[in-house]
Amino acid sequence: MNFKKNPLTSRLFMIVSSAVFWGILAHGMALFHKFSYHDDTSAFNSVGVSYQAGRWMLGLMGDFVRKTTGGRLYSLPIVNGMVTILCIALILCLIYKMTDLCDPVMCFLVTGILVTFPAITSVFGYMFTAPYYYFGLLCGVFGIYLFNRKKNLLTLLLCIALMACAVGTYQVNISALTCVLILITLQHTLHSEYHPHDILKAAAGILLPAAGSMAAYLVVNQIFLKIKGIEMVSDRRNISGMGMTGISGYLGRILTAYKEFFCPTAKSDENMFPFIARYLHQALIVICLILAICLVVKAFRENVLKGVTLAILTAVYPLAAYLVFVMVEQYIIHSVMTFGEAFTFLLAVWLFENTDAAPKAVVWSKKIVLILTALLLFMNIRLAGLCYLKADVLQSQAVSFYNSLASRIRSVKEYTDETPVVYINEDKKEDQSFAGTDPWFESIRILPYGYSSIINNYEWKKNMAFWCGFRPEVSSSEPFESSPVVAAMPSYPDDGSVRFIDGCIVVKFSD
Repeated sequence: MNFKKNPLTSRLFMIVSSAVFWGILAHGMALFHKFSYHDDTSAFNSVGVSYQAGRWMLGLMGDFVRKTTGGRLYSLPIVNGMVTILCIALILCLIYKMTDLCDPVMCFLVTGILVTFPAITSVFGYMFTAPYYYFGLLCGVFGIYLFNRKKNLLTLLLCIALMACAVGTYQVNISALTCVLILITLQHTLHSEYHPHDILKAAAGILLPAAGSMAAYLVVNQIFLKIKGIEMVSDRRNISGMGMTGISGYLGRILTAYKEFFCPTAKSDENMFPFIARYLHQALIVICLILAICLVVKAFRENVLKGVTLAILTAVYPLAAYLVFVMVEQYIIHSVMTFGEAFTFLLAVWLFENTDAAPKAVVWSKKIVLILTALLLFMNIRLAGLCYLKADVLQSQAVSFYNSLASRIRSVKEYTDETPVVYINEDKKEDQSFAGTDPWFESIRILPYGYSSIINNYEWKKNMAFWCGFRPEVSSSEPFESSPVVAAMPSYPDDGSVRFIDGCIVVKFSD
């Protein structure tokens, strides 16, 4: 099916059906089974941190859905997951339309890459917020689409507003949106008569929407903070902590972004190409560099200015895809924040379709691009299945542990429904007979699947209440920590580690 020979409905059907196919193949376990631990348990009836994290659009969407449905929000796997996949499909439909990408095989594969990208696997561990993040991104891409169709002041303002909404949903969306702006500028540059003033047009077409949307986002964010009477919160895993730094600091971050593009840090939370995918991705970069050089050289011979512009845009594109490495320090970045990296594959398909296929080197390069893209797609699907299987084991092991703990507490002779429970060293649970997941699973770093056990997770009591139905009244451990009686107790699960002391049932975990 060649998109150029088919109407928009055929294009839409092809992309949506492809996205659903790849989505079910990769994420079926997360769509048809519920994993809920870590943040998902505490945020099960919300969209997560919104206004306080600078995500005012996320808060507005949560309020809207809550009011229109007349009930609570829920972290629903099939509903939230499919909405997320459909949003990605519509994003791609708009991008393919704006850039005239029409090769059916390559578009089919790249649609699969974006739907199965590890960042999506990661965000499906936070299903409560997944559809909102990608609906917000869809709004931003739609704004660019409107501006691309008719460039005037009205569409520019609409574009800025919708892109600001995307950033107000999740700040790192600016990375993917910048990639789209550069991609359509590449398309316009390559397929137009190029004159000196077109350089200014190209720069304005990227900088005005990007800078305007960031300014609008910041202004609206301050308005909502004042309306709500709150202040921004920030922690080491929160993109709301976008840190300012000096010129040398930003230069260092830019170098880090390019370094992560060419050679991602192994065994890190932000590495989206683990195991053999690392080498497949590097090989794809090399082949795409060959295609880019061929395209730029040809354009340079026709029009020097056009060639220079294409070279600059192509060189800047990876920086846009890895923009999160410039926005914040690397130690803050985690897998949910890396979806912009998937947009490098859109550059690959653009180079695939727009590079002259006459030289044999280009012909073979294109064949290798297809093969490498297919292999990376397979690796994404395999990684997703591995993550979800590990999540199932993590959750099952934790439920078993919690059920045993609840049984031990209830078996205390003095136990009643009103007896408070005290946990000593609750974040240091150890059990030599507890296997964890290490014996069966390779090292997985992406959140929230990177744990070997979740029994010490910060939300473990909520997990126990959610999955086991056991939610006793919990008292502070401080009065018991200096008790000689407690000090003499063995550690759980040894006999005597659960005792009735001074009107409370005390459970002592490891010292």
